[in-house]
Amino acid sequence: MGMVGRSRVCGRGRLCKQTSWFKPLTNHCTGLNTTGAAGRWCFISLMNDIEAIKELIKRWYEVRQWAEKFLCDSLKLKNPCDILQSKYRGRHQVLDTEWWYRTHGIGVDITKSGNKGGIDFDFDKLEPDEWRLREFMVKQLNDGTLIKRTYRPLLQDKKRFCLSVNNSNLKPNKRFQQTAKSRGC
Repeated sequence: MGMVGRSRVCGRGRLCKQTSWFKPLTNHCTGLNTTGAAGRWCFISLMNDIEAIKELIKRWYEVRQWAEKFLCDSLKLKNPCDILQSKYRGRHQVLDTEWWYRTHGIGVDITKSGNKGGIDFDFDKLEPDEWRLREFMVKQLNDGTLIKRTYRPLLQDKKRFCLSVNNSNLKPNKRFQQTAKSRGC
């Protein structure tokens, strides 16, 4: 028999001790679904720290590409690096959006009010460093785009975060590097 408990996937249902499979008590389920003899099931899958960091870095590259395109489209820039011109310097709201940008040195910080969403990056660095990756995680957690149960422990324990980043053994994103070089940044 399973025990009644809360699922990490959808928050309600029955968890079987022997199989680690989750059977919802209702049709509500946001997890991975398969159909079995007993009906609809969800497998509980939790990321370890290294997998979480790999996903975070993958998301960092995606959001950086979005941010560069967003700046070019919104401010009518030919090149994302043009944001560093003196007329764009400082902190400004992007018209008709909830987004703000702030230029600094050779980079830009794009965010919503309350440090939600967005990204902070330098144009001369194609890979995130630990500090920027941690700041990115904070912004994404504040925006609700990351699973708090997975990422909050990494945020609260700096040694655990640094160890996970160092052990992720990620190679630079070649496709992103080629795209950045073609833009001339």
